[in-house]
Amino acid sequence: MVPEISLQDRIYSARILNDPVRTAANTVEIAGSLGEEDMWLLAELLRADRDSDFRNLGADVSAAWFLQRIPTDATQWYPLLSTWLTALRDPADRHDAFEIVSSAITWRLRSERPACLNALGLGRVITELEHGSDEFDTDLSILLQAARYDFNFERIEQILNAVSEGTTNSSLYYRAMLQYSRLGRGKEVSLADVSAIADATESEKILSLLLHGLWFTAGAEWSSEMLKLCDRLIAINPHNAITYMRKAAAHRRKGDFSLAIAAINKAIAMHSPLDRETHADLKLERVTIATQQDEALRLSRVVEQSSNRLNGEIESRVTAADTRLTTRFTTLADQTDAQISDSLFKVVEILGIFTAIIGVVATTIGSQFGNSLSFWERAAILVLGGVVVIGFFFLLRFIVRPHRSPLAHRETE
Repeated sequence: MVPEISLQDRIYSARILNDPVRTAANTVEIAGSLGEEDMWLLAELLRADRDSDFRNLGADVSAAWFLQRIPTDATQWYPLLSTWLTALRDPADRHDAFEIVSSAITWRLRSERPACLNALGLGRVITELEHGSDEFDTDLSILLQAARYDFNFERIEQILNAVSEGTTNSSLYYRAMLQYSRLGRGKEVSLADVSAIADATESEKILSLLLHGLWFTAGAEWSSEMLKLCDRLIAINPHNAITYMRKAAAHRRKGDFSLAIAAINKAIAMHSPLDRETHADLKLERVTIATQQDEALRLSRVVEQSSNRLNGEIESRVTAADTRLTTRFTTLADQTDAQISDSLFKVVEILGIFTAIIGVVATTIGSQFGNSLSFWERAAILVLGGVVVIGFFFLLRFIVRPHRSPLAHRETE
């Protein structure tokens, strides 16, 4: 005899890794086999077992079970849903099981039973508040979740204002919902306020709500906070494709396109294409990453080409300037050398003339004292002395005569 498998084990076994379609089919099959008593047992299991994977699979089973019982044309709220979800609320774990399951059910009602969901109006919630109904927080959360999935930020603030500020401040979930709406509307929100809520909880849905709000922001600072929340959420629930999509968006905004592509590919692989709306969002993010990456590469090439061209122009101008300066300095040096040489030549020329004069005088005097010499002998001595002196003068002038470089000559012309 085959032993009967417990409901808890059946739900755990529904997960087929890397096969979201079969996983979804398994949860629908389990839901179809459950009766109302089984659902009350499931509520107890979801409260007791705090494993995130079990709660998310149980949420999918619960959503499938209620959709199988709510008529497609239902225009009235399904009271059993409020009663059953209220049983999931547990202050000991800050209602984490309730938030996970109610979010999954609200998402399915929004797309497949919208008339039923719309029947849960703000008036009903206000009446429950006034009468102290146990189902007040349950229905309020569903109402807020429905507005969130429609990106109706003003509706969220309208609901929270209607139930009073005290109610909003009484729950981290409501406070996170308010921050989400403000971020979505582009209002000024302090990063410290967001971090204060995130640091005070380990709730998957509260962290996911804050991450969703940050998704509407821009800038590296917000992207870094998004990545921190993504890492925390992945540690809690590694099977949530939406977390990986938000992580891809954060990497994309920081320009880390390879990391963004890896994250979005993982999100697409783990999410069932049967959820067409979310699957379309995932594909859009993938296209956005590819487009921005191509644009970044194109801009990078343009910048590189411009930089190379500017560097070439700068180098050419610097080389030309260096050549001009070198030529100018060389010319000035040659001119200075020429001036010094001219001055030295003039000094030596004067000295040479002076020496020649002394030589002529000395020769003349010497010849006058040579009485034993004839006139012609004295004349020969004078001529020879004069030739020697004049020869010495021209030889000295030739040796010390400055020689200018052609460059200096051209500069002076």
